[in-house]
Amino acid sequence: MASTTNPRWHKWLTGGMVALILVSLISWVYTRDRLPEPIKIGTAQQGGLYHELGNTLHELLIKRTGHQVELISTDGSNDNCNLLRQGKIDIAIVQAGAGSMEGISVVAPLHHDLMMVIVRKELIGPDPDQVNSVADLAGKKVIVGLPESGMRQSAKDLLQHYGVEGSIIAEEVHFTELLDDPEKKYDAAIVTIGLNAPNIKQVISRGEFELLPISSKALEQKYGHFQATTIPAELWPPFPRETIPTVSTLSLIVVRDDASDMLVSSILDCLHEHKFRHRFPAKSLHPDDAEFSFVRTHPAVNSYQDPLYGFGWLAGWLETIAAGRELIVAIGAGVFLSWDYWRRHKEAKRQQVLDVQKVRLNEFLERTLRVERMQMNETCHEKLEGYLDDVTEIKLRALDELSHEELQDHRSFSIFLMQCANLISKIQLKIIFYSGNSM
Repeated sequence: MASTTNPRWHKWLTGGMVALILVSLISWVYTRDRLPEPIKIGTAQQGGLYHELGNTLHELLIKRTGHQVELISTDGSNDNCNLLRQGKIDIAIVQAGAGSMEGISVVAPLHHDLMMVIVRKELIGPDPDQVNSVADLAGKKVIVGLPESGMRQSAKDLLQHYGVEGSIIAEEVHFTELLDDPEKKYDAAIVTIGLNAPNIKQVISRGEFELLPISSKALEQKYGHFQATTIPAELWPPFPRETIPTVSTLSLIVVRDDASDMLVSSILDCLHEHKFRHRFPAKSLHPDDAEFSFVRTHPAVNSYQDPLYGFGWLAGWLETIAAGRELIVAIGAGVFLSWDYWRRHKEAKRQQVLDVQKVRLNEFLERTLRVERMQMNETCHEKLEGYLDDVTEIKLRALDELSHEELQDHRSFSIFLMQCANLISKIQLKIIFYSGNSM
């Protein structure tokens, strides 16, 4: 029976499957959820709390992911946001309200940054030419933070509220310049920072400065990213001597909107490790909390914090299938090609056996033809019986050796059997005829 496989159709199908595998694998490689290499974290100036936070996250990410992680010192929150949007960093620590969050999603809050208005002690007093409130800073040299920092934006908000933004002498430098100012060229500094920052402790511990109170409730109502709070008395004993009203804003870990779920989950895993929580106690981020109403969280945060996350195996399984659909297609195509190769290999072996048996059948046909030629003019009874035995032996050996089902159904095998049967009958008739004549 001839093979029904169309070689041209089979060639096109195989080529199509190979192309499908290549396209699917390429698509899967470039679209699968994966981590950047290396992972780049934007912090702020060295020596500050943001840099410490970034350094701890840097260590934990390397340990957890095994990927290369780079720590990038920047000018601050707004600089981080710009670098993030430009794709030059992958993770950033920013101060809420420091700049545009377009294209940026929040992963988690880290702590509250408190605003402090630090003024030299000798400038504080009840006289009209002395400083008693933020409004009295007019004409003074005030450090307002680096141009691209969150501190700069917070200082701008405060000064605008008190109407003195244009009347101070703004110095866009880092507040740690107060530590190296023997000539006292800076009168004050507006700083928004975490209370545990080592550099703010260094400034306060010198005993040369006082803190001004801030109209916290008014700022909270005016700016959505500020919350009214206080700096406790004797936070850095014996300073301050009394509780100071102020405002706070959140420091946030952020990523681009298109950041992979794997990156976000890795960050959250690090934030929940004991080492991080012990050094930097973090609040849990709940999107419905009014305090976070002004931020947009990354979708992976909601999945991570879902209380039914452990029972969502079905959703996770379906998401895995959706994420790896190209890989599944490639695997399916690979299975088909493997099956097709196995089928063709098996067909080739079957055809090889069939070809060998066809050759053998032709040999048996040739032997029967030789016997038929030899018996044509033979009249000897004994020789005819020998020819009869030869033909019978040829037939029996053929039936024994040629066992392939397709060969036995082939027309040439039927011809062979018919030829054997006719030759046996012919010889038998000759034996009977010549035996009768010899009696």
